[in-house]
Amino acid sequence: MRPPVHAATSTDGPQAGKQPGADTPWAFQRQAHWEMPAQPQSVPAARRCTALLLSSWGVAPEDVEQIVLLVSELTTNSTLHGRRDMSVDLSLAGSHVDLTVSDYGPVVHGRAEKLPPDECGRGLEIVSALADGLHVQRHRTGTNAWASYRLLAVQR
Repeated sequence: MRPPVHAATSTDGPQAGKQPGADTPWAFQRQAHWEMPAQPQSVPAARRCTALLLSSWGVAPEDVEQIVLLVSELTTNSTLHGRRDMSVDLSLAGSHVDLTVSDYGPVVHGRAEKLPPDECGRGLEIVSALADGLHVQRHRTGTNAWASYRLLAVQR
C-alpha cells in the first residue's frame, strides 16, 4: 500500500510577503497540490496537511479550523463516492482561500455503500454553510468540488 500522501508542492507567488489584498488582491500568493488514494485513511492526512500548510502561510487558527473542516468534508465525499485517487489543491490570494478536491482514475465498484441517513448526506450542506462559494462538477473521469473561503481573521 502506498503512503497516504505521495506528492506535495507548495509555492510562493509574486505577491508573497505583501499585505493581503495589497495592490492586486487577485494575484496568487501561495498554492499547494497533493495527491493521495481516495481511501478513508487519507482524510486525516489531508486535514493534517491542510492545517500545517495554512498555519505556515500565516492563516489565523480560527480560519484554519474552518478550512480544515471544508477539506475534511470534501475529501470524505471523494472516499465515499469517488474514484480510486484524489487530489487537493489550495491557494491563498489576498483574503481568500480556494480549495479544490478532485477524484479521478478507475471506478471503484461497491464504494457507494448505503449508510444510515443519520451518518451521511450533510457534507455538502456543511461546505455550503461555511464557504463563500461551492461548485461541484461531475465528468466522465471523476468529480471536482471547488470551494472558496473568505478569511475572517487578519493574517499574521
